[in-house]
Amino acid sequence: EGVDAFVRSISTGRPITGVELELIATNNDILARVVTNTEGRARFEKAAIKGDYPLTPRMIMASGRQEGFAALDLERAPLDLSDRNIDGRAAPSVLDAFVYLDRGIYRPGETVHISTLLRNDAGDAQDRPVTVTIYRPNGTEGFKQRFEEFFAGGFSFDYDVPKSAARGVWRIDIAADGAGSVGSASFSVEDFVPQRLEVKVAADEKTPMQWGQTRKVSIDARYLYGAPAGALDVEGEARLRIDPNPFPELNGYRFGPTDNRFEERFINLAATTTDADGKAEMELALDGAARGAGIPMRADIVVGVMEPGGRVVRESARIPVRADKRYVGLKLSNDGYGFSRSETAKIDAVLLDWRGQQLAGDVEWRIVEEDYWFDWYRQNGEWRWRRSYKDILVAEGRVPTKADAPATISQPLDAGSYRLSATDPATGVRTDIRFYVGWRSYESGADTPDQATLSVVSENVTPGARARLYLDPPYAGEAIITVATDKVHLVQRMKVEEGGREIIIDTDPSWGAGFYVLTSIVTPRDAVNQPIPRRAMGVSYVGFDMAAKKLGVSIDTPEVLRPRQTFNAPVKIDGIARGEDVMLTIAAVDEGILRLTKFASPDPVDYYYGKKRLGVEVRDDYGRILDANLGAAARFGGDQLGGEGLTVVPVKSVALFEGPVQVDDNGVATIPLEVPDFNGELRLMAVAWSVDKLGSLAQPLTVRDPAPAVLSLPRFLGPDDDAQATLLIDNVDGAPGDYAVTVTGGAPVSAETTRTFTLDKAQQATALFPVT
Repeated sequence: EGVDAFVRSISTGRPITGVELELIATNNDILARVVTNTEGRARFEKAAIKGDYPLTPRMIMASGRQEGFAALDLERAPLDLSDRNIDGRAAPSVLDAFVYLDRGIYRPGETVHISTLLRNDAGDAQDRPVTVTIYRPNGTEGFKQRFEEFFAGGFSFDYDVPKSAARGVWRIDIAADGAGSVGSASFSVEDFVPQRLEVKVAADEKTPMQWGQTRKVSIDARYLYGAPAGALDVEGEARLRIDPNPFPELNGYRFGPTDNRFEERFINLAATTTDADGKAEMELALDGAARGAGIPMRADIVVGVMEPGGRVVRESARIPVRADKRYVGLKLSNDGYGFSRSETAKIDAVLLDWRGQQLAGDVEWRIVEEDYWFDWYRQNGEWRWRRSYKDILVAEGRVPTKADAPATISQPLDAGSYRLSATDPATGVRTDIRFYVGWRSYESGADTPDQATLSVVSENVTPGARARLYLDPPYAGEAIITVATDKVHLVQRMKVEEGGREIIIDTDPSWGAGFYVLTSIVTPRDAVNQPIPRRAMGVSYVGFDMAAKKLGVSIDTPEVLRPRQTFNAPVKIDGIARGEDVMLTIAAVDEGILRLTKFASPDPVDYYYGKKRLGVEVRDDYGRILDANLGAAARFGGDQLGGEGLTVVPVKSVALFEGPVQVDDNGVATIPLEVPDFNGELRLMAVAWSVDKLGSLAQPLTVRDPAPAVLSLPRFLGPDDDAQATLLIDNVDGAPGDYAVTVTGGAPVSAETTRTFTLDKAQQATALFPVT
């Protein structure tokens, strides 16, 4: 959309008026010239920054009568704001399509139900013609069609997957006239069998385990048709590995020595069987020689429960493991990888107990310069090389640690490669951290500003209302307050003191479903006390209360639905205005299919009104300002083949879909769903929309006979093969008594047999039937 530039004085931190800015292209052409206003702000419009190479923007050059000259390199990395909660879905362009399916995986020959809602950035329906393209896994087009007829900005269509379709991930792309690609979705094509079990694994994942302790792992298994899954085999394994983020409140700290080659360890959990309630317990034991050596670990537990047919359903849990009593953490104070020649090397150190609580104590430290060289040698007729090190002790000492703040180890160093080792004298636990000084580029560290705390005070801010935030800066200075989404909407300037102050933003409905507030605080340069100006940045997201644009969706369902009947789903929509047209789609899909891909139910409310990723980048040169007092020199910076699908599948896919259907004036739509011969759980997924409102619902519906009989068959058989089919009969709701089961097979398969089971209520039985 453009580039907003702000010019401030290094000496005072205040904006400068009348500075000429030039936007320079890669080939050194001047793309545009602008002059800063009274707020020190100037803007380069979109036309100036959208040129193709070599007319792509390269830098901004500033010159003034008294202020001298400055240049900002636009090819350098932007400020690293990844730790300030700016993630989310990418902000849309003018048009935004929500593409949703009824499930995430299909067999060759099955039907994909594809629905699309087309909205603008305010969430209002658009009826612009679109072209739908479906791409095969190898990137070639498998389907292309233009759609011009919409229902309140939405439409649905079916795509029949070819019987010879290539296995892999297929992609759907939606392109609107004049806007290009505005939405996409994907689905898998595979031969599959739906999952029949739901498995839950529970363990204490908050309290760390110490070496020598045991931890209980609880398993709860149930059939998707609602009955407990008893008498099933359970297996489990734990993988002991390094915890990548052992203490979340100390993000960025390193733990453990650099010379410790940690070897992951696998621990088998004793096999067990689920009881009549579908429950089981396993135990993780950490015995043998301790393996910590100052490194926090994590046990990744995977538990599998075997279905009657032999397929294993797995779930996982993670338990923190702390083999040592104490830990030492180290982090470069500038959050980077090294320091410039003009900087004093500063490393933060913390001493923790195994629970992660900071301790007051002492840490012994030593800094060595790593002098390394390369040796060439010949082996097996080939030249190879290895790097050898020699440690040169530079400094050592002892620093006291605090229980409420990190200690700082400071040491001026010459250019080179260094390693700091910090040791807890009470336990001998050591942590190392490597860093460089003076002769490498540190984009990450230099471009990570200090943290300013910016919190939202207002609750339930509606579009157009006033939002209140509170800014708590780390130091006093001149602040620029920017409101942005995928573009800059508003800029304010104010002076802030160290105690903080309130920020008031008059919002605009055109900002979409929410906006970011960015604060950039700069201190003036003090030639004696602060030769390098400091800058801090705070970011906070303010989400609008979009209740006025939401529809409530509800479906009354029975506790248990019998199969082989028509279920008239009564869908009720709340929040409809008089005369408002509301459309609806509904899907009822086997939960066992949805679990194969961890399918997320369609939620247009979150898609359109949820938090979006910050769509602007911030660059400045404060991280590269040198200390003028030192006179330092600048540092330098495809997929599987196709083929006919199985002509006969062991389990038919249950995926019912209807829509779009128009809701009546009372907000009600009764949608008939033909429920087949099925025992399991259906997930009902409804999506409702009008011209400017959205709503959705996902809820389970249990479908079963009084005594479900589930037959697990082999995936395929060859001529003269002999196999066994597993039958499970479960008297969930039926009367006690005898139940006769007859299994028959059509040519060329032979499976003629009848058996009788005597079952009490809530009793299960399994049997094997020969199949030839």
